[in-house]
Amino acid sequence: MRCSRTTEVRQTGAMAGVCFICTRFPTAVCSTCGKTTPCYRATTNSPQCPECCRQREECSACGKLRRVVTRTDSGEPLCGSCHIIVKACDRCGRHKRVSTRRTTGEALCYSCYSKDPTRQQPCAQCGTITIPRRRGLCEACAVPARLRELLGDDNGVVLPSLEPVFHTLASGKPSSVMDWLNRPARASLLARIRDTGGPLTHQTLDDLIPADGVHLLRMILVAGQVLPARDEQLASLERWVTTLLESIPDAHERQLVHTFAHWHNLGRLRSRHSPDHPLSPNTAANVRYCLTQTVHFLQWLRHADTSLTACTQEDIDAYLCDGTVMRYKARGFVLWAARRSHIRHPVDFPPMPSDKPRRSLADDERWRLAHRFLHDDTIDTVDRVVGLLVLLYGQPLTKISRLTTSHVIQAGQRVRLAIGTHPVDVPPPLDRFLLALAEDREGPPGLGRADQPWLLPGFFPGRPRGTAHLRSRLTAYGLPSRRGRNSALMDLAAQMPPAVLSQVLGVGIKAATQWADAAGSSRSDYAASLSKSRRTDSEPNRPRPSD
Repeated sequence: MRCSRTTEVRQTGAMAGVCFICTRFPTAVCSTCGKTTPCYRATTNSPQCPECCRQREECSACGKLRRVVTRTDSGEPLCGSCHIIVKACDRCGRHKRVSTRRTTGEALCYSCYSKDPTRQQPCAQCGTITIPRRRGLCEACAVPARLRELLGDDNGVVLPSLEPVFHTLASGKPSSVMDWLNRPARASLLARIRDTGGPLTHQTLDDLIPADGVHLLRMILVAGQVLPARDEQLASLERWVTTLLESIPDAHERQLVHTFAHWHNLGRLRSRHSPDHPLSPNTAANVRYCLTQTVHFLQWLRHADTSLTACTQEDIDAYLCDGTVMRYKARGFVLWAARRSHIRHPVDFPPMPSDKPRRSLADDERWRLAHRFLHDDTIDTVDRVVGLLVLLYGQPLTKISRLTTSHVIQAGQRVRLAIGTHPVDVPPPLDRFLLALAEDREGPPGLGRADQPWLLPGFFPGRPRGTAHLRSRLTAYGLPSRRGRNSALMDLAAQMPPAVLSQVLGVGIKAATQWADAAGSSRSDYAASLSKSRRTDSEPNRPRPSD
Protein backbone atom coordinates (compact mmCIF):
# COMPACT_ATOMS: atom_id res chain seq x y z
CA MET A 1 0.00 0.00 0.00
CA ARG A 2 2.92 2.34 0.66
CA CYS A 3 5.94 1.05 -1.29
CA SER A 4 3.89 -0.71 -4.06
CA ARG A 5 6.09 -3.80 -3.84
CA THR A 6 4.66 -7.28 -4.23
CA THR A 7 5.36 -8.83 -0.84
CA GLU A 8 3.65 -10.19 2.25
CA VAL A 9 1.50 -7.58 4.00
CA ARG A 10 -0.30 -7.33 7.30
CA GLN A 11 -3.86 -8.60 7.14
CA THR A 12 -5.44 -7.09 10.24
CA GLY A 13 -5.47 -3.98 12.36
CA ALA A 14 -4.77 -0.40 11.41
CA MET A 15 -1.77 -1.52 9.34
CA ALA A 16 -3.75 -3.89 7.09
CA GLY A 17 -2.36 -3.84 3.55
CA VAL A 18 1.04 -2.49 4.66
CA CYS A 19 4.15 -4.66 4.36
CA PHE A 20 6.28 -5.37 7.40
CA ILE A 21 9.07 -3.08 6.19
CA CYS A 22 6.76 -0.05 5.86
CA THR A 23 4.95 -0.67 9.13
CA ARG A 24 4.94 2.38 11.39
CA PHE A 25 4.50 1.77 15.10
CA PRO A 26 2.69 4.20 17.42
CA THR A 27 4.75 7.09 18.79
CA ALA A 28 5.72 6.99 22.46
CA VAL A 29 8.54 7.93 24.82
CA CYS A 30 11.16 5.17 24.72
CA SER A 31 11.80 3.81 28.21
CA THR A 32 15.49 3.29 27.39
CA CYS A 33 16.72 6.36 25.52
CA GLY A 34 13.88 8.79 26.39
CA LYS A 35 13.26 9.80 22.76
CA THR A 36 9.78 10.37 21.39
CA THR A 37 9.72 8.00 18.43
CA PRO A 38 7.78 5.00 17.06
CA CYS A 39 8.11 2.26 19.66
CA TYR A 40 7.30 -1.37 20.24
CA ARG A 41 4.82 -1.97 23.08
CA ALA A 42 3.80 1.69 22.95
CA THR A 43 0.72 1.13 25.11
CA THR A 44 2.64 -0.59 27.93
CA ASN A 45 4.74 0.85 30.75
CA SER A 46 8.00 -0.05 29.00
CA PRO A 47 7.90 1.07 25.34
CA GLN A 48 11.09 0.66 23.32
CA CYS A 49 12.19 2.06 20.00
CA PRO A 50 13.68 -0.32 17.40
CA GLU A 51 17.18 1.02 18.02
CA CYS A 52 17.06 0.27 21.73
CA CYS A 53 15.54 -3.16 21.12
CA ARG A 54 18.66 -4.10 19.20
CA GLN A 55 20.96 -2.86 21.96
CA ARG A 56 22.52 -5.25 24.43
CA GLU A 57 22.84 -4.54 28.13
CA GLU A 58 23.85 -6.46 31.19
CA CYS A 59 20.81 -8.35 32.46
CA SER A 60 19.97 -7.42 36.04
CA ALA A 61 19.06 -11.04 36.83
CA CYS A 62 21.71 -13.23 35.21
CA GLY A 63 24.43 -10.62 34.62
CA LYS A 64 24.96 -11.65 30.96
CA LEU A 65 25.29 -9.16 28.13
CA ARG A 66 22.16 -9.91 26.14
CA ARG A 67 19.39 -8.15 24.26
CA VAL A 68 16.91 -6.42 26.55
CA VAL A 69 13.42 -7.82 26.17
CA THR A 70 11.67 -6.01 28.99
CA ARG A 71 12.42 -4.08 32.17
CA THR A 72 11.34 -4.31 35.76
CA ASP A 73 9.12 -1.71 37.43
CA SER A 74 12.28 0.08 38.54
CA GLY A 75 13.72 0.12 35.01
CA GLU A 76 16.26 -2.70 35.38
CA PRO A 77 16.89 -4.62 32.12
CA LEU A 78 15.82 -8.25 31.73
CA CYS A 79 16.87 -10.62 28.94
CA GLY A 80 14.63 -13.05 27.11
CA SER A 81 15.34 -15.90 29.53
CA CYS A 82 15.09 -14.00 32.80
CA HIS A 83 11.86 -12.18 32.04
CA ILE A 84 10.10 -15.57 32.06
CA ILE A 85 8.82 -15.99 35.58
CA VAL A 86 8.46 -19.56 36.83
CA LYS A 87 6.76 -19.91 40.19
CA ALA A 88 3.96 -21.74 41.94
CA CYS A 89 0.59 -21.00 40.35
CA ASP A 90 -1.76 -19.37 42.85
CA ARG A 91 -4.54 -21.79 41.87
CA CYS A 92 -3.10 -25.20 40.97
CA GLY A 93 0.15 -24.84 42.94
CA ARG A 94 2.33 -26.27 40.14
CA HIS A 95 5.61 -24.57 39.33
CA LYS A 96 5.04 -23.32 35.80
CA ARG A 97 5.59 -20.23 33.73
CA VAL A 98 3.38 -17.34 34.77
CA SER A 99 1.03 -16.60 31.90
CA THR A 100 -0.74 -13.60 33.39
CA ARG A 101 -1.24 -11.62 36.58
CA ARG A 102 -4.84 -10.77 37.24
CA THR A 103 -5.85 -7.42 38.65
CA THR A 104 -6.17 -9.09 42.04
CA GLY A 105 -2.46 -9.96 41.92
CA GLU A 106 -2.97 -13.67 41.20
CA ALA A 107 -0.13 -15.28 39.22
CA LEU A 108 -1.72 -17.89 36.95
CA CYS A 109 -0.22 -20.48 34.64
CA TYR A 110 -1.62 -20.87 31.14
CA SER A 111 -3.76 -23.90 32.04
CA CYS A 112 -5.54 -22.09 34.85
CA TYR A 113 -5.83 -18.86 32.88
CA SER A 114 -7.41 -20.64 29.91
CA LYS A 115 -10.06 -22.13 32.24
CA ASP A 116 -10.76 -18.87 34.05
CA PRO A 117 -14.53 -18.22 33.88
CA THR A 118 -13.95 -14.49 33.62
CA ARG A 119 -12.43 -14.99 30.16
CA GLN A 120 -15.73 -16.23 28.77
CA GLN A 121 -17.97 -13.58 27.29
CA PRO A 122 -21.10 -13.58 25.14
CA CYS A 123 -20.39 -13.61 21.43
CA ALA A 124 -21.12 -10.24 19.84
CA GLN A 125 -23.04 -11.96 17.02
CA CYS A 126 -24.74 -15.12 18.29
CA GLY A 127 -24.59 -14.53 22.05
CA THR A 128 -22.90 -17.84 22.88
CA ILE A 129 -20.95 -17.71 26.15
CA THR A 130 -17.39 -18.63 25.20
CA ILE A 131 -13.85 -17.33 24.94
CA PRO A 132 -13.80 -14.73 22.13
CA ARG A 133 -11.37 -15.53 19.33
CA ARG A 134 -11.56 -12.40 17.17
CA ARG A 135 -13.19 -9.02 17.73
CA GLY A 136 -15.57 -10.35 20.35
CA LEU A 137 -16.78 -13.24 18.16
CA CYS A 138 -16.80 -16.93 18.96
CA GLU A 139 -14.96 -19.38 16.71
CA ALA A 140 -18.08 -20.33 14.73
CA CYS A 141 -18.85 -16.69 13.92
CA ALA A 142 -15.25 -15.51 13.54
CA VAL A 143 -14.36 -18.00 10.80
CA PRO A 144 -16.92 -16.76 8.18
CA ALA A 145 -16.15 -13.14 9.05
CA ARG A 146 -12.41 -13.69 8.62
CA LEU A 147 -12.90 -15.57 5.35
CA ARG A 148 -15.01 -12.71 3.97
CA GLU A 149 -12.19 -10.32 4.79
CA LEU A 150 -9.66 -12.43 2.91
CA LEU A 151 -11.77 -13.63 -0.03
CA GLY A 152 -14.20 -10.74 -0.41
CA ASP A 153 -14.08 -7.17 -1.64
CA ASP A 154 -14.02 -4.00 0.45
CA ASN A 155 -17.63 -4.63 1.49
CA GLY A 156 -16.96 -8.23 2.53
CA VAL A 157 -18.78 -9.73 -0.46
CA VAL A 158 -17.08 -12.92 -1.66
CA LEU A 159 -16.50 -13.19 -5.39
CA PRO A 160 -18.86 -15.70 -7.08
CA SER A 161 -15.89 -17.66 -8.43
CA LEU A 162 -14.58 -18.10 -4.87
CA GLU A 163 -17.89 -19.04 -3.23
CA PRO A 164 -17.02 -22.80 -3.30
CA VAL A 165 -13.68 -22.05 -1.61
CA PHE A 166 -15.45 -20.00 1.07
CA HIS A 167 -18.03 -22.69 1.84
CA THR A 168 -15.45 -25.49 1.90
CA LEU A 169 -13.21 -23.69 4.39
CA ALA A 170 -16.14 -22.43 6.48
CA SER A 171 -17.53 -25.96 6.85
CA GLY A 172 -14.40 -27.21 8.62
CA LYS A 173 -13.86 -27.45 12.33
CA PRO A 174 -13.95 -23.82 13.55
CA SER A 175 -10.97 -24.09 15.89
CA SER A 176 -8.78 -25.71 13.23
CA VAL A 177 -9.80 -23.21 10.55
CA MET A 178 -9.21 -20.28 12.89
CA ASP A 179 -5.76 -21.51 13.86
CA TRP A 180 -4.93 -21.95 10.17
CA LEU A 181 -6.15 -18.46 9.27
CA ASN A 182 -4.24 -16.85 12.14
CA ARG A 183 -0.95 -17.62 10.39
CA PRO A 184 0.03 -14.57 8.31
CA ALA A 185 1.37 -16.65 5.40
CA ARG A 186 -1.90 -18.59 5.08
CA ALA A 187 -3.98 -15.41 5.22
CA SER A 188 -1.72 -13.85 2.61
CA LEU A 189 -2.22 -16.90 0.38
CA LEU A 190 -6.00 -16.47 0.36
CA ALA A 191 -5.61 -12.76 -0.36
CA ARG A 192 -3.40 -13.55 -3.36
CA ILE A 193 -5.99 -16.02 -4.64
CA ARG A 194 -8.63 -13.30 -4.36
CA ASP A 195 -6.43 -10.86 -6.29
CA THR A 196 -6.22 -13.24 -9.26
CA GLY A 197 -9.87 -12.45 -9.97
CA GLY A 198 -10.54 -15.63 -11.94
CA PRO A 199 -11.84 -19.08 -11.00
CA LEU A 200 -9.54 -21.18 -8.88
CA THR A 201 -7.78 -24.00 -10.74
CA HIS A 202 -4.82 -26.28 -10.16
CA GLN A 203 -2.73 -24.03 -12.39
CA THR A 204 -3.61 -21.04 -10.20
CA LEU A 205 -2.23 -22.82 -7.16
CA ASP A 206 0.81 -24.04 -9.11
CA ASP A 207 1.66 -20.43 -9.95
CA LEU A 208 1.67 -19.59 -6.22
CA ILE A 209 4.28 -22.24 -5.34
CA PRO A 210 6.39 -22.05 -3.14
CA ALA A 211 3.97 -20.02 -1.00
CA ASP A 212 3.36 -21.59 2.40
CA GLY A 213 0.12 -23.57 2.65
CA VAL A 214 -0.50 -24.22 -1.07
CA HIS A 215 -0.20 -28.00 -0.70
CA LEU A 216 -2.61 -28.22 2.25
CA LEU A 217 -5.10 -25.84 0.66
CA ARG A 218 -5.09 -27.93 -2.51
CA MET A 219 -5.85 -31.11 -0.54
CA ILE A 220 -8.70 -29.34 1.29
CA LEU A 221 -10.27 -28.16 -1.96
CA VAL A 222 -9.88 -31.56 -3.64
CA ALA A 223 -11.49 -33.28 -0.65
CA GLY A 224 -14.33 -30.74 -0.83
CA GLN A 225 -14.71 -31.41 -4.59
CA VAL A 226 -13.93 -27.79 -5.44
CA LEU A 227 -10.97 -28.95 -7.53
CA PRO A 228 -10.77 -32.23 -9.47
CA ALA A 229 -8.47 -34.93 -8.13
CA ARG A 230 -5.12 -35.34 -9.81
CA ASP A 231 -1.91 -37.29 -9.29
CA GLU A 232 0.08 -34.87 -7.13
CA GLN A 233 3.25 -36.94 -7.23
CA LEU A 234 3.22 -36.86 -11.03
CA ALA A 235 2.43 -33.14 -11.12
CA SER A 236 5.26 -32.42 -8.67
CA LEU A 237 7.62 -34.52 -10.79
CA GLU A 238 6.65 -32.57 -13.92
CA ARG A 239 7.42 -29.26 -12.18
CA TRP A 240 10.73 -30.65 -10.99
CA VAL A 241 11.66 -31.75 -14.53
CA THR A 242 10.94 -28.24 -15.81
CA THR A 243 13.25 -26.76 -13.17
CA LEU A 244 15.95 -29.33 -13.97
CA LEU A 245 15.84 -28.53 -17.69
CA GLU A 246 16.18 -24.82 -16.99
CA SER A 247 19.38 -25.49 -15.05
CA ILE A 248 21.14 -27.19 -18.01
CA PRO A 249 23.29 -24.55 -19.77
CA ASP A 250 24.05 -26.47 -22.99
CA ALA A 251 21.17 -26.33 -25.48
CA HIS A 252 21.94 -29.71 -27.12
CA GLU A 253 22.16 -31.50 -23.76
CA ARG A 254 18.98 -29.79 -22.60
CA GLN A 255 17.13 -31.03 -25.70
CA LEU A 256 18.38 -34.60 -25.15
CA VAL A 257 17.32 -34.65 -21.50
CA HIS A 258 13.98 -33.04 -22.43
CA THR A 259 13.23 -35.75 -24.98
CA PHE A 260 14.32 -38.56 -22.66
CA ALA A 261 12.39 -37.19 -19.67
CA HIS A 262 9.12 -36.41 -21.44
CA TRP A 263 8.89 -39.32 -23.87
CA HIS A 264 10.64 -42.10 -21.98
CA ASN A 265 9.84 -41.32 -18.33
CA LEU A 266 6.85 -38.99 -18.00
CA GLY A 267 5.07 -40.47 -21.01
CA ARG A 268 5.08 -43.97 -19.54
CA LEU A 269 4.10 -42.69 -16.10
CA ARG A 270 1.13 -40.76 -17.48
CA SER A 271 -0.17 -43.87 -19.25
CA ARG A 272 0.21 -46.11 -16.21
CA HIS A 273 -0.99 -43.83 -13.40
CA SER A 274 -4.12 -41.82 -12.69
CA PRO A 275 -5.72 -40.09 -9.67
CA ASP A 276 -7.22 -43.47 -8.72
CA HIS A 277 -3.82 -45.19 -9.05
CA PRO A 278 -1.33 -42.42 -8.24
CA LEU A 279 2.39 -42.53 -8.66
CA SER A 280 4.21 -43.77 -5.57
CA PRO A 281 6.78 -41.49 -3.89
CA ASN A 282 9.47 -44.14 -4.34
CA THR A 283 8.92 -44.30 -8.11
CA ALA A 284 8.98 -40.52 -8.38
CA ALA A 285 12.21 -40.39 -6.36
CA ASN A 286 13.79 -43.03 -8.61
CA VAL A 287 12.95 -40.97 -11.72
CA ARG A 288 14.53 -37.92 -10.10
CA TYR A 289 17.69 -39.91 -9.35
CA CYS A 290 17.87 -41.18 -12.93
CA LEU A 291 17.45 -37.74 -14.50
CA THR A 292 19.92 -36.15 -12.08
CA GLN A 293 22.55 -38.76 -12.90
CA THR A 294 21.79 -38.30 -16.61
CA VAL A 295 22.71 -34.63 -16.33
CA HIS A 296 25.85 -35.53 -14.36
CA PHE A 297 26.85 -38.07 -17.04
CA LEU A 298 26.54 -35.50 -19.83
CA GLN A 299 28.53 -33.00 -17.80
CA TRP A 300 31.21 -35.62 -17.17
CA LEU A 301 31.51 -36.29 -20.90
CA ARG A 302 31.84 -32.59 -21.60
CA HIS A 303 34.58 -32.18 -18.99
CA ALA A 304 36.35 -35.22 -20.50
CA ASP A 305 36.48 -33.38 -23.86
CA THR A 306 34.11 -35.81 -25.56
CA SER A 307 30.42 -35.97 -26.42
CA LEU A 308 27.56 -38.41 -26.25
CA THR A 309 27.94 -39.21 -29.95
CA ALA A 310 31.62 -40.13 -29.56
CA CYS A 311 31.10 -41.98 -26.26
CA THR A 312 32.77 -45.41 -26.09
CA GLN A 313 32.72 -48.35 -23.73
CA GLU A 314 35.97 -47.11 -22.19
CA ASP A 315 34.30 -43.81 -21.31
CA ILE A 316 31.42 -45.59 -19.60
CA ASP A 317 33.75 -47.85 -17.63
CA ALA A 318 35.81 -44.84 -16.53
CA TYR A 319 32.65 -42.99 -15.52
CA LEU A 320 31.41 -45.88 -13.39
CA CYS A 321 34.79 -46.43 -11.72
CA ASP A 322 35.22 -42.75 -10.90
CA GLY A 323 32.23 -42.26 -8.60
CA THR A 324 29.63 -43.76 -6.30
CA VAL A 325 27.15 -46.51 -7.06
CA MET A 326 24.50 -43.88 -7.83
CA ARG A 327 26.16 -43.33 -11.22
CA TYR A 328 24.54 -46.59 -12.35
CA LYS A 329 21.24 -44.66 -12.36
CA ALA A 330 22.28 -43.19 -15.74
CA ARG A 331 21.89 -46.66 -17.32
CA GLY A 332 18.39 -46.00 -18.64
CA PHE A 333 19.48 -42.87 -20.49
CA VAL A 334 22.56 -44.52 -22.04
CA LEU A 335 20.60 -47.52 -23.30
CA TRP A 336 17.85 -45.22 -24.61
CA ALA A 337 20.43 -43.07 -26.41
CA ALA A 338 22.13 -46.16 -27.91
CA ARG A 339 18.81 -47.49 -29.27
CA ARG A 340 18.13 -44.15 -30.97
CA SER A 341 21.63 -43.88 -32.47
CA HIS A 342 22.66 -40.91 -30.35
CA ILE A 343 25.76 -43.02 -29.54
CA ARG A 344 27.71 -44.22 -32.59
CA HIS A 345 29.80 -46.92 -30.91
CA PRO A 346 28.32 -50.11 -29.43
CA VAL A 347 28.21 -49.76 -25.65
CA ASP A 348 26.95 -51.76 -22.71
CA PHE A 349 25.89 -50.18 -19.44
CA PRO A 350 25.67 -52.78 -16.63
CA PRO A 351 22.84 -52.61 -14.09
CA MET A 352 23.43 -51.38 -10.59
CA PRO A 353 25.24 -54.07 -8.58
CA SER A 354 23.29 -55.44 -5.67
CA ASP A 355 24.86 -57.85 -3.25
CA LYS A 356 22.40 -57.21 -0.43
CA PRO A 357 20.79 -60.43 0.81
CA ARG A 358 17.09 -60.54 1.54
CA ARG A 359 17.28 -59.93 5.25
CA SER A 360 14.44 -61.44 7.22
CA LEU A 361 13.41 -62.13 10.79
CA ALA A 362 14.08 -65.38 12.57
CA ASP A 363 11.03 -67.63 12.86
CA ASP A 364 10.79 -67.33 16.64
CA GLU A 365 11.09 -63.52 16.46
CA ARG A 366 8.45 -63.31 13.76
CA TRP A 367 5.94 -65.41 15.67
CA ARG A 368 6.71 -63.60 18.92
CA LEU A 369 5.82 -60.29 17.27
CA ALA A 370 2.72 -61.79 15.66
CA HIS A 371 1.58 -63.14 19.04
CA ARG A 372 2.04 -59.72 20.57
CA PHE A 373 0.03 -57.93 17.88
CA LEU A 374 -2.72 -60.55 18.21
CA HIS A 375 -3.15 -60.55 21.98
CA ASP A 376 -1.73 -57.28 23.40
CA ASP A 377 -4.80 -55.07 23.88
CA THR A 378 -2.67 -52.06 24.81
CA ILE A 379 -1.52 -51.69 21.17
CA ASP A 380 -3.59 -49.43 18.95
CA THR A 381 -5.86 -51.23 16.49
CA VAL A 382 -4.20 -49.53 13.51
CA ASP A 383 -0.78 -50.82 14.56
CA ARG A 384 -2.13 -54.32 15.17
CA VAL A 385 -3.71 -54.55 11.71
CA VAL A 386 -0.67 -53.15 9.92
CA GLY A 387 1.74 -55.37 11.85
CA LEU A 388 -0.27 -58.54 11.23
CA LEU A 389 -0.69 -57.82 7.51
CA VAL A 390 3.08 -57.50 7.27
CA LEU A 391 3.95 -60.55 9.38
CA LEU A 392 1.25 -62.96 8.17
CA TYR A 393 0.50 -61.88 4.60
CA GLY A 394 3.75 -60.21 3.53
CA GLN A 395 2.01 -57.01 2.42
CA PRO A 396 4.07 -53.87 1.70
CA LEU A 397 3.24 -50.66 3.57
CA THR A 398 2.51 -48.84 0.30
CA LYS A 399 -0.32 -51.28 -0.38
CA ILE A 400 -1.59 -51.40 3.21
CA SER A 401 -1.89 -47.62 3.39
CA ARG A 402 -4.17 -47.56 0.33
CA LEU A 403 -6.62 -50.23 1.51
CA THR A 404 -10.24 -49.06 1.46
CA THR A 405 -13.39 -50.30 3.16
CA SER A 406 -14.32 -52.15 -0.04
CA HIS A 407 -11.33 -54.46 0.48
CA VAL A 408 -12.92 -55.76 3.71
CA ILE A 409 -15.71 -58.16 2.73
CA GLN A 410 -18.10 -59.59 5.33
CA ALA A 411 -19.79 -62.77 4.10
CA GLY A 412 -22.00 -64.14 6.86
CA GLN A 413 -19.81 -65.07 9.80
CA ARG A 414 -16.62 -64.84 7.76
CA VAL A 415 -14.50 -61.81 6.96
CA ARG A 416 -12.45 -61.78 3.78
CA LEU A 417 -9.73 -59.37 2.68
CA ALA A 418 -9.21 -58.60 -1.02
CA ILE A 419 -5.46 -58.09 -1.27
CA GLY A 420 -5.12 -60.11 -4.48
CA THR A 421 -7.33 -61.34 -7.30
CA HIS A 422 -8.93 -63.86 -4.91
CA PRO A 423 -10.01 -62.61 -1.45
CA VAL A 424 -8.60 -64.58 1.48
CA ASP A 425 -10.37 -65.59 4.68
CA VAL A 426 -9.13 -63.66 7.69
CA PRO A 427 -8.90 -65.61 10.96
CA PRO A 428 -9.87 -64.17 14.33
CA PRO A 429 -9.04 -61.87 16.01
CA LEU A 430 -7.71 -60.06 12.92
CA ASP A 431 -11.21 -60.10 11.43
CA ARG A 432 -12.53 -58.11 14.40
CA PHE A 433 -9.73 -55.56 14.01
CA LEU A 434 -10.52 -55.05 10.33
CA LEU A 435 -14.25 -54.63 10.98
CA ALA A 436 -13.50 -52.13 13.74
CA LEU A 437 -11.36 -50.04 11.40
CA ALA A 438 -13.98 -50.22 8.64
CA GLU A 439 -16.74 -49.01 10.97
CA ASP A 440 -14.78 -46.33 12.83
CA ARG A 441 -12.44 -44.49 10.48
CA GLU A 442 -12.32 -41.12 12.20
CA GLY A 443 -8.93 -39.67 11.39
CA PRO A 444 -7.26 -36.86 13.30
CA PRO A 445 -9.39 -33.69 13.29
CA GLY A 446 -8.33 -31.08 10.81
CA LEU A 447 -9.27 -28.87 7.92
CA GLY A 448 -11.49 -30.11 5.14
CA ARG A 449 -12.28 -33.43 6.79
CA ALA A 450 -14.45 -35.38 4.34
CA ASP A 451 -15.89 -38.86 4.21
CA GLN A 452 -13.13 -40.85 2.53
CA PRO A 453 -13.04 -44.57 1.68
CA TRP A 454 -9.60 -45.21 3.19
CA LEU A 455 -9.34 -47.91 5.82
CA LEU A 456 -6.54 -45.89 7.42
CA PRO A 457 -7.43 -42.18 7.01
CA GLY A 458 -4.47 -39.85 7.05
CA PHE A 459 -3.76 -36.59 8.81
CA PHE A 460 -4.48 -34.62 5.63
CA PRO A 461 -7.93 -34.45 4.01
CA GLY A 462 -8.53 -37.00 1.30
CA ARG A 463 -5.24 -38.82 1.93
CA PRO A 464 -4.47 -42.17 3.59
CA ARG A 465 -1.80 -42.70 6.23
CA GLY A 466 1.69 -42.22 4.89
CA THR A 467 4.04 -45.18 4.64
CA ALA A 468 6.76 -43.35 6.58
CA HIS A 469 4.33 -42.82 9.46
CA LEU A 470 3.29 -46.48 9.49
CA ARG A 471 6.93 -47.61 9.30
CA SER A 472 7.90 -45.51 12.30
CA ARG A 473 4.99 -46.88 14.33
CA LEU A 474 6.00 -50.48 13.60
CA THR A 475 9.62 -49.71 14.40
CA ALA A 476 8.54 -48.54 17.85
CA TYR A 477 7.34 -52.12 18.52
CA GLY A 478 10.57 -53.64 17.23
CA LEU A 479 9.21 -54.68 13.82
CA PRO A 480 11.29 -53.68 10.76
CA SER A 481 8.65 -53.71 8.03
CA ARG A 482 10.95 -54.88 5.23
CA ARG A 483 12.39 -57.79 7.24
CA GLY A 484 8.94 -58.81 8.48
CA ARG A 485 7.58 -58.85 4.94
CA ASN A 486 10.56 -60.84 3.64
CA SER A 487 10.15 -63.49 6.33
CA ALA A 488 6.41 -63.82 5.61
CA LEU A 489 6.91 -64.13 1.85
CA MET A 490 9.71 -66.66 2.32
CA ASP A 491 7.48 -68.80 4.54
CA LEU A 492 4.44 -68.55 2.25
CA ALA A 493 6.48 -69.22 -0.91
CA ALA A 494 7.66 -72.49 0.63
CA GLN A 495 4.04 -73.60 1.18
CA MET A 496 2.29 -72.68 -2.08
CA PRO A 497 3.21 -72.49 -5.78
CA PRO A 498 4.06 -69.12 -7.38
CA ALA A 499 0.76 -68.89 -9.27
CA VAL A 500 -1.27 -69.24 -6.08
CA LEU A 501 1.04 -66.86 -4.21
CA SER A 502 0.53 -64.27 -6.93
CA GLN A 503 -3.26 -64.57 -6.93
CA VAL A 504 -3.76 -64.64 -3.17
CA LEU A 505 -1.28 -61.96 -2.06
CA GLY A 506 -1.31 -59.74 -5.14
CA VAL A 507 2.40 -60.33 -5.85
CA GLY A 508 3.63 -60.25 -9.44
CA ILE A 509 4.15 -63.67 -10.96
CA LYS A 510 7.82 -62.92 -11.62
CA ALA A 511 8.39 -61.84 -8.02
CA ALA A 512 6.44 -64.86 -6.75
CA THR A 513 8.67 -67.16 -8.79
CA GLN A 514 11.79 -65.51 -7.42
CA TRP A 515 10.52 -65.92 -3.86
CA ALA A 516 9.77 -69.59 -4.54
CA ASP A 517 13.30 -70.12 -5.86
CA ALA A 518 14.75 -68.33 -2.83
CA ALA A 519 12.68 -70.55 -0.55
CA GLY A 520 13.88 -73.67 -2.40
CA SER A 521 10.38 -74.59 -3.50
CA SER A 522 9.92 -73.97 -7.23
CA ARG A 523 7.09 -76.55 -7.22
CA SER A 524 7.68 -77.51 -10.85
CA ASP A 525 5.76 -80.76 -10.35
CA TYR A 526 2.77 -79.02 -8.80
CA ALA A 527 0.58 -79.16 -11.94
CA ALA A 528 1.29 -82.86 -12.52
CA SER A 529 0.56 -83.82 -8.94
CA LEU A 530 -2.62 -81.70 -8.92
CA SER A 531 -3.84 -83.31 -12.15
CA LYS A 532 -3.11 -86.76 -10.80
CA SER A 533 -4.96 -86.12 -7.54
CA ARG A 534 -8.01 -84.75 -9.38
CA ARG A 535 -8.09 -87.78 -11.70
CA THR A 536 -7.86 -90.15 -8.76
CA ASP A 537 -10.65 -88.36 -6.87
CA SER A 538 -13.00 -88.29 -9.87
CA GLU A 539 -12.54 -92.02 -10.70
CA PRO A 540 -12.10 -93.86 -7.40
CA ASN A 541 -13.68 -97.17 -8.49
CA ARG A 542 -12.40 -97.44 -12.03
CA PRO A 543 -10.88 -100.91 -12.60
CA ARG A 544 -7.21 -101.01 -13.41
CA PRO A 545 -6.20 -102.76 -16.65
CA SER A 546 -4.83 -106.22 -16.23
CA ASP A 547 -1.25 -107.00 -17.19
